[in-house]
Order: sequence, then structure tokens, then C-alpha cells
Amino acid sequence: SIIFWQCLARMIDTNQQQQISMGNSQQMPTMNSLNSSPDDETTSLLNNMGTASKSTASSSDTTISTLAESPSNDAESQCSDEVTKKRHAWLLPFFINIFLACASFSIVMPSLSPYLLEVGASMSYLPWAVASYSIGEMIGSVAIGTFYEFATHAFSLGRGPRYSMMMCICFGIVGSTLYASAAWVDSSYTAQYFIVAGRFLQGVWTGGQQAIEQAYISAAIEPSKRVEFTATLSTCAVLGFVAGPTIGALLSMIDTTVLGLRIGANNAPGLFILLANTVMLVQTALFFDGKDDCTGERVKEADEEDQVDSSSGNSENKPFNYMGVAVSMFLFYIHYYSFAV
Repeated sequence: SIIFWQCLARMIDTNQQQQISMGNSQQMPTMNSLNSSPDDETTSLLNNMGTASKSTASSSDTTISTLAESPSNDAESQCSDEVTKKRHAWLLPFFINIFLACASFSIVMPSLSPYLLEVGASMSYLPWAVASYSIGEMIGSVAIGTFYEFATHAFSLGRGPRYSMMMCICFGIVGSTLYASAAWVDSSYTAQYFIVAGRFLQGVWTGGQQAIEQAYISAAIEPSKRVEFTATLSTCAVLGFVAGPTIGALLSMIDTTVLGLRIGANNAPGLFILLANTVMLVQTALFFDGKDDCTGERVKEADEEDQVDSSSGNSENKPFNYMGVAVSMFLFYIHYYSFAV
């Protein structure tokens, strides 16, 4: 029993010593932290002061650099605006061209009936002379618009729009020449067909030019300005329709002879449109490059990507919205039908 109690006492002593040693080991970090806290606080304070001074210096440097760079940013924005204006310098000729093209529809209205009577034609040709312009406009917008799409993809960059515009203006030149020269033809039978054919070709020119300019603006103008310039183009077209009779009335005061050819109130509108078309052709040939429309280049790249996707089996073709296009065309037809009537 004595041995048992001695062993038990030793075990208790050993457990107490272990608990004391564990308590000392837990208290040592606390004492170390208490002893080292002033130095650590001083060090952290110095570090915070250094960081604050560095951040203040960097912020001041950033402010100075921002103030120094702000004039250059303003200059760069002004330069970009000037570059945009120069790049879209063709917009003003576009607006003038569409104004004159649409004015050619109504510019002959005050003098069309007297013109037919002057050349000895029957008044039964008056509806044909009026309707031939609208028929030509319908055919020209579809045919020349299709050629524009083909030329943009087939020719090199810029040549498609340029060639399409020049070809369209040539129709206007030929049509205006036929209309104005009807007064110089001796045969009344030939003269009346000159008037009808001239009005038809003028309609082809007007319809084609509207299709080309609207397509070019939609492709060349950035999306943020596209609606604005398209609306301006439509406004110029409407102003041309409205101002046409006024221009025709002013031209009716002309009565002269040039190189033995009589220029009067009836054929003066045709000569005016002929002169305007000639100026358009020269301006387009010399100053219009057509390079802002990159549709053909994008289509070529898209075709190459489609070929790669089709070879890999990842091609996805979006369906064409035929219903939306058909409804838009029908509403447009109703609108212009009421205008023509």
C-alpha cells in the first residue's frame, strides 16, 4: 500500500508540473507581445506615415500629370473631330445631289403640258410623261441598287460606290438631254417620245441615286450618327420635291437663243437638270473615292470565316426577315402612292 500511494503521489506531481509548464508557455507570447508592443506600434506608425506620404506624392503627381495632359486630350479630341469632318466631306454633295434629283420630279410640272402642246403632241401623252418618271424611279432604285451591291463586293475598295454613282448620273444626263432637245426636233411624233423617254431616264437616275446614297450612308456612317444623317438626307429629298415647282416657275422666265437653238420656258428645266448632272458627274469623278463603304471587304472576311466554320461544323446562319422587309416596302409604297396621286 505504501508503494501504491507513493506512485500515486508521483503521478499527481508530474501532472501538476505539466500543467504549470503549459501555463508558462501560454503566458510567454503575451509577455513578449506586451514587451514588444511599443516598438511595433512605433514601427507601424512610421510605416503608415511613409505610406501616406507616398500616396500623397503619387496623388499629387497624378493630378499634375492630369492637368498637364488635359490640353493634349482636348487637342486630340479636336483633331479627331476635324478628321471625322474631313472623312465625311462627301455628305454635303450627297445632300445637294439628292435635293436636285428629287427636284427634277416636280420642276417640270408647271411647263409639262405646255411643252407637249409646243411640240405638237397629243394631251393623251401627259399621263405617260408623268408616270414614266415614277416607273423609271422604281426600276432604277432596284436595278442600280442591285448593281451597287454587286460592284461593292466585286471591285476593289471604293470603286463600287464610285462607279455606281457615275453610272447613275449618266442616266440623268442622257434623260435631261432627251427632254431638253425635244423642242429642237421637227417631228412631233419623235418629240413626244423624247419627252417620255427623257422623263423615264431621269426617274432611273433619281431612284438609283436615292438607293446608292442611302446604302452608302448606312455603311459608312458610325451608328451613333446614322439616323441623324439619314433623316437629313430624307429632308433634302422632301425639300427637292417641294422646291421643284418654284425652280420651274423661275426658269419659265427664260426666253433666249444660243447657237441657233431656242431655250424657252418649256425646255429650260431640262437644261437646268442637265447642267446639274454634269457638275455632279465631274464632282463624283474627281472628289468622291467611295472608300468609306467597307461592306465588300467585311463580306469577304465573313465568307472566309463561314468557310472555316462550315469545315469545322460550327456554322450558324441567321434567317432573313422577309416579312419585315415586305411590310416596310408595302408601307413605303402606300406612302408614295398617296404622294404621287
